[in-house]
Amino acid sequence: MRDHEGYARLGERVAARRMECGAERGISLSELKSGVAPCFNCGEATDPDAVHIVYMVRFPQLSARKVGITSTEVRHDRIASHLARGGIPLEQHEVPNREAARAVEDLVLCAVREFPSGCTARDFPQGGFTETWSDDGPDTDLGNVIGKLLNLNV
Repeated sequence: MRDHEGYARLGERVAARRMECGAERGISLSELKSGVAPCFNCGEATDPDAVHIVYMVRFPQLSARKVGITSTEVRHDRIASHLARGGIPLEQHEVPNREAARAVEDLVLCAVREFPSGCTARDFPQGGFTETWSDDGPDTDLGNVIGKLLNLNV
């Protein structure tokens, strides 16, 4: 159910609410057609318990870095999508499930919150501009972040 008047471009995210569970999310028609989960709560397109990948990519032309998560299924290869748009891979690590991937991503984003990138949806038509930060921000080592989270759960 869209909370948006008029027509949206294929890649334009619009506010939507899942009728089954009431969850709110911004999503585009292009994302839905590519197999992205329509709802993180009840309409998973990939198995949330399957191995996921946490990655970091640098975009020199935008002076920005991005952290993201993707499943290990080829049809959800977000990394390839970013590389095709000029991204340079910095790191990627497998984690046991989507929950672990989100925990890593959230921790990284908290650490770089004070360094906005200025990126917009136009810079990331495949989504993910909200997970970016300026190259002026602190260096982040995903392996260290994962290690810290593992130590907390021991």
